[in-house]
Amino acid sequence: MATIYVFYKDIKFIWKNILIFLVHMIAIFIPIERYPAYLEKYTRMNPLFIYSNVARLCILERRFDSNEIELMMIWTVGVFLFGMIIFKIKENDIIKKI
Repeated sequence: MATIYVFYKDIKFIWKNILIFLVHMIAIFIPIERYPAYLEKYTRMNPLFIYSNVARLCILERRFDSNEIELMMIWTVGVFLFGMIIFKIKENDIIKKI
């Protein structure tokens, strides 16, 4: 996002709204089982949901799901690598712009 922000300053307003939408789709206070089926499917696809669900399981139920932890690590490494690749591709353009 920082790379995009260098070229398009208005992205901060769009990204702010996207983050608000994602945070509201996390299911922090209401268990995911109480969600309607169509909404539960989309909520489970939210990468932020995985982090909060792992924390909820560890704190409230004193257990953890190894599949979710693996998925959380995959998301973390994937987003990091994606960001590094984009930065390396645009590194010279960023320096010229700044």
